Amino acid sequence: MTSTPERINREFGAVLVQAALRHLPRITALQAWQPRGSAHGCFDREFWSYRMSRGFASATWQQASLGLAHLASIAPSVGDTRSLQLRARAGFEFWMRCRHADGSVAEWYRHEIGRA
Repeated sequence: MTSTPERINREFGAVLVQAALRHLPRITALQAWQPRGSAHGCFDREFWSYRMSRGFASATWQQASLGLAHLASIAPSVGDTRSLQLRARAGFEFWMRCRHADGSVAEWYRHEIGRA
């Protein structure tokens, strides 16, 4: 028999996964998905689609890659895990391209020293 905290963690995890699956179309719609585009993998829609005057992609939006990678890791319940893996990888690669030489990223302001 599992202890109460373990059961609660498992049940809470299942609730989070179900919520993520419900919102998966919205999450993937945020991502730039043109393979040859300079913003390929970017989740900051204001940057790649709306061309807002900020001039850089906010690294905070790239955290969606973590959720896609997790969903891809629980393969049986998701379906098309290969697509999720490719999207997560593209998001991580864009995240890496956004980093400054010291490893920091611009989260909300240009030349910011963020650690997202």
